[in-house]
Amino acid sequence: MDPDAHLLREMLRRQSTLALVFGVAFGLYGLTSFEIIRIYKPDLTLWGNTWPRLLFNSLPYFILAWISRRAFWSEQKTAAFGMLAFPGIFMLACMIHVWPLMADGHSGLYGYVHGPNIFIFVITLLVLSPPPRLLYLLLGGFMLCFALPVSVILLKSGNVSLLKIFVNDMLVMLLVTFFLARSIHKTKRRLAVAEHDLKLRVTPFLGQYVASALYENRFDLLRDRRSQGLILSLDIRGFSRLMRDLGPVELNEFLRLYYGLVGRIVHAHGGQVHKSMGDGHLISFGVMDLPDLSDIPDLAEAMVQAEIRRKKELHHHALQAFFAIEKGFIELLQQFPRLLHEGLGLGGGMAYGDVHLAIYGDETHKREFEISGETVVLSSRLEQYTKVLRTANPEWQHGLFSVLVTWEWPQGLEQESATRNWHRLTRLPAPVPDFPQVQSLFYTSLVTEAAQVPILSHAV
Repeated sequence: MDPDAHLLREMLRRQSTLALVFGVAFGLYGLTSFEIIRIYKPDLTLWGNTWPRLLFNSLPYFILAWISRRAFWSEQKTAAFGMLAFPGIFMLACMIHVWPLMADGHSGLYGYVHGPNIFIFVITLLVLSPPPRLLYLLLGGFMLCFALPVSVILLKSGNVSLLKIFVNDMLVMLLVTFFLARSIHKTKRRLAVAEHDLKLRVTPFLGQYVASALYENRFDLLRDRRSQGLILSLDIRGFSRLMRDLGPVELNEFLRLYYGLVGRIVHAHGGQVHKSMGDGHLISFGVMDLPDLSDIPDLAEAMVQAEIRRKKELHHHALQAFFAIEKGFIELLQQFPRLLHEGLGLGGGMAYGDVHLAIYGDETHKREFEISGETVVLSSRLEQYTKVLRTANPEWQHGLFSVLVTWEWPQGLEQESATRNWHRLTRLPAPVPDFPQVQSLFYTSLVTEAAQVPILSHAV
């Protein structure tokens, strides 16, 4: 999140909390101010001093707190509304008995309320410490709704001494509080910018999901939980020979470019790269999502249909990501002209199902938020099974080849994947290790001959 947007959101939380505190405080003020105000208004009752503050102070503050927590408007509009609401509600508080009595000649009441009024003014500015534009709006609101009316009342009463005291106190308080509020905001912004820059630097290492959870204090996202999604295991075939042919320097450059290729494409298709080891990648689609429809009643059938659509969409994203990586891999090989394409290729295995997410590792050393479970293992076994398929297909023994294997084919996906032909293998040349229940497979392949012309597999 942008640092300024983060600061604005944090200010809205403080705005909501301060409004709640003021709502309670001004309600209690109806009780605590009764004896003082009754000195100047003997016929005043406790209820007569309390109910106006509950109605015109506490209730508006509670509404402001509620609005600040809701997304009725944009955050900018909500913050601007708060900057005007605080002075406006405070003006209503002053109009309950205090200003009318002062206007009737009881200027001595000023001595009782001046200190609390200044305190509320200072607390509001320092707690909120808004950005400059909003700070000017807040100051303007207090000057218009508080300083100007009090100055007019004192001027009309002819009490020049009190007017001078009020003006001097307001000027000193205004300058000091403005400086402190600006300094607080500048300090918070510097910290927010530094944290944002640090997050940008560590995100490529931690991943977007984990980095956001840590830096936004969303530790609930890192709890142990189970999720449904699609796992794609990806591996380069012929990597051992590739290492020998390239040598250390060129190999390092090749892996740097290949890792960047995989990361960009997976991110663009909504996936997450969990592990990158040598020439292999463990990738998920939809696993890190947090779908929650538990609070919506009578949606059993709709939820089933939604899960079917989600399953199809995740397969589509994973397929498009694999094909894009495949294309980029072939183009990447062209950048290394002395590298023979013979025997090189990509192998991929896809599996959809339940995945366990948890934090693994020692608390005082390295810890990782990783995925595990039968679906992850099945994806890995299917990726390894591409070696079996290559052995069983003599035409794949020469040139560059790429194979993607999946156990199931979601209903309605055929039309979206018509650019590639698929085999359904009902008689497996060998069982899938650890998964005897897998009796058939779907796979698609791309083979390039010596002339580097792609040949898509044909459906059978």
